[in-house]
Amino acid sequence: NSSAQLCCQLICEDGRTRALNTCCSPALGLMSRFAERVVNDSVVNDSPNQSDADKGDEGASQFPLYLLPPIPKRGAGYRSEPIMGIVVVLAFSSLLVGLTHGMAAAGEGKYTGLTLATVCLIWIQALFAVLCLLFLLCANAGVVKRSPQTCYPVPSEVQWRLRANPNTDLGGLGNIEGPRGSYCIRCCVWRPSKEDGKSHHCSVCNRCVVGFDHHCGVFGRCIVRGNLPCFYMLIGLAFTGMATGLAAVAANASSAES
Repeated sequence: NSSAQLCCQLICEDGRTRALNTCCSPALGLMSRFAERVVNDSVVNDSPNQSDADKGDEGASQFPLYLLPPIPKRGAGYRSEPIMGIVVVLAFSSLLVGLTHGMAAAGEGKYTGLTLATVCLIWIQALFAVLCLLFLLCANAGVVKRSPQTCYPVPSEVQWRLRANPNTDLGGLGNIEGPRGSYCIRCCVWRPSKEDGKSHHCSVCNRCVVGFDHHCGVFGRCIVRGNLPCFYMLIGLAFTGMATGLAAVAANASSAES
């Protein structure tokens, strides 16, 4: 027979099987080249179109986080500076509580309505002062923590350095600006853009924070948007505590006259 019926099965990358039934001429070499061309065309058509930038972003998002250097150690003042703040708050609170109690109980040693009110008020103020102090010291307000959301995409410069020397310091590199904001090469996290609040890497806390206002040397913590109300409240409680002590003196004097 001058022509033969030939069934060629072509298997593509996505697992689909196509059957090509054709009548071939005796020149089987032409048939094999035709089949190869069909396979190549199907692979090209079925594969996703990715630009070099997309491939780069995909590689950045797949970079293993365990290759990042360790989180920086806290500065020397991180643990020593809060001692002053703790002493100031506790000593001042104790002084005002004792003064108010002493003034309220002076004379006959009996609490009247006004003196009892000042005693209750000074204890409430002292409690709020301690709570604000604990929040400032322990809450880590505004700190940008490492997570897939804050670490990815890892900049290409950082990838090259860490793939060659994993878990090493990135000294020599500067902070990298990008569409997500600024990439800190010490914390290895993306910090929000300036529109979302001032971001800063504190040399004492050795962490990146958002909404930075200043680093307080008394409490040894960064004062940021998240703990600024507590900071202002501590300052305000100092004045209201003194006012409460003076009110206890005045209440005691009025009760003594009556």
